[in-house]
Amino acid sequence: MNTARSNEDMYPNGVVATCREAEPPEYCSNPLIEALPPIYSEIKARELLKYYLVMDEAICAKPSHILMHDLVNVADFFTPLPIHLALQQQLDRIIRNDEEEKHE
Repeated sequence: MNTARSNEDMYPNGVVATCREAEPPEYCSNPLIEALPPIYSEIKARELLKYYLVMDEAICAKPSHILMHDLVNVADFFTPLPIHLALQQQLDRIIRNDEEEKHE
């Protein structure tokens, strides 16, 4: 009887890695880096990081005791500042460079 467990059994919530050609060229042929998302431009990173609230006129019409629960979402508002985008780029470089060194 085969008792070996598949990755799907051990990690049922995992995702299948999609490898893509890495850029810059020195990252090519490193499967760990090729499985990472692409390097995001500042515009794309800003779009992925931001979280703006959706304001609905119906929210204002709710009773105050319900409205207070809806207003908790205000704390989730986030607009990336230049420091956040710089940090995102720096972390991306650290991850990719660290994986490049491990692969060698």
